[in-house]
Amino acid sequence: MERIERSLIWCKKLPNKAVGSKRQVFDLPQPKLEVTEHQIGEIECCGCAQQGEYPPEIRASMQYGAEVRALLTKVSVKHKMHWSKATACLRTYMVAN
Repeated sequence: MERIERSLIWCKKLPNKAVGSKRQVFDLPQPKLEVTEHQIGEIECCGCAQQGEYPPEIRASMQYGAEVRALLTKVSVKHKMHWSKATACLRTYMVAN
């Protein structure tokens, strides 16, 4: 937490650590997408090509993760926003930042 101090006019009757009032500002950090790339290796052993497998939840070359899908679902259900409009808003926002 950053502390910003401003001095009061000096008065001998004023206690050294007097606080007249306080104000707090709560803010959210800028969201950013976290990209995780999955790669499959392929080797040849004894004349047979061996290849790994993607995790079962990875079904496309590019897709939204669980947290993004949850956010889009919440926006489309709770705020009655059409899925295509919600994804367009997300795309526009993420490109702008």
